Amino acid sequence: MGPVIWWPLTIRRQRVRPPPNMSTFAKAAEVHRALVATFSPWCKRAGFKRISSGRCAYAKPSKDGLGTIVAFEVQCSSFGGAEHGGMFALNAGAGVMDPRYLSGPHARVLKYCPAELLALARSTEASILASEPRLAKPRCSWEAETDNWCQYYEVNHVRQWGEVLLPFLPGLLNELLIRAGLSTHEFELLTSPA
Repeated sequence: MGPVIWWPLTIRRQRVRPPPNMSTFAKAAEVHRALVATFSPWCKRAGFKRISSGRCAYAKPSKDGLGTIVAFEVQCSSFGGAEHGGMFALNAGAGVMDPRYLSGPHARVLKYCPAELLALARSTEASILASEPRLAKPRCSWEAETDNWCQYYEVNHVRQWGEVLLPFLPGLLNELLIRAGLSTHEFELLTSPA
């Protein structure tokens, strides 16, 4: 018998995640309900109508009466489910369109975040990640011109994100209208959600 060769064994330290807790993980329906509760008061004052009973999705027609609308929705992705948490994006569109088809990278408005929202989002994300060890660390933290998603595990994380996003929602939608070449005057979005 020949010599025995031992390969060095490298042990890497990995963050040990607690087991999933299905009772606290926020499912998509709970995410939509929490964000509807946060966004609805402003949406009603600004003239938006809810376009889906099961999702957080709203639309507002322009004053021109030509079928032009501005619409937004929440898109959930439970990329890891109870194992690693979920995330949601804010999609929006403007023009003559069917508001039921807003999903996809082309519709993401969180990539046009102002610097103040980016800073608040990074802080919120860090706070949520520190409080919930089951959440996977994001590929990249919030950046301008990036497909930004809001990570969550529990409903209170979703509410935190809603409170962060709400003050910026009118500005994000106005920016969308400008990028689409539409008059912000035709929609009269309330600039303050308060």
